[in-house]
Amino acid sequence: MIIQSITLNNYRLYEGVNTIKFALNEEKNVHLVCGENGFGKTTFLHSLLWCLYGRFVGDVPASGQDANVNYNALLQSNLNINAAKRYQASLTPEITALIKKHGYTNEFEEIKKDSVYSVTIRFSELAIPAIPCRVIDVIRSYDSIFQKEQVEIMIDGVRNELTEEIGPDVLLEFGISLV
Repeated sequence: MIIQSITLNNYRLYEGVNTIKFALNEEKNVHLVCGENGFGKTTFLHSLLWCLYGRFVGDVPASGQDANVNYNALLQSNLNINAAKRYQASLTPEITALIKKHGYTNEFEEIKKDSVYSVTIRFSELAIPAIPCRVIDVIRSYDSIFQKEQVEIMIDGVRNELTEEIGPDVLLEFGISLV
């Protein structure tokens, strides 16, 4: 199993969509993450843990966070601060009620873009028994308005009925980790 790419969208200090692609090269197959203090190395690692393990990541505090912070508070604090300011500036109680009643209609797409954060990990060269596939995308997102976390697993770009039946967290725990 190889991580092909990782996309962070409005996750903590990563504002907007940030994709890191890992070149597949058999001779050079190690990738280093390096940078100055405060430039997001720990946040990057934490995003991977959150994407794959969700609630269990609460056991691993993010940089600058208290180990005793509860999971819901952790979810609410992970939205990029600039994105949070943008969506909160345009949000009124009436708009919030409309979004909660009808979902994100076209007129509220900009609010959705700034109120949801996500991490996507794309895997390739993996084998899951009885599921033929070339790539798997694991997408974990959190909607700050609905205060709802969601996990999707896309197999070759399509939702798989197995993930619907047993749940994505179970597949992540037993399917991917055993490969």
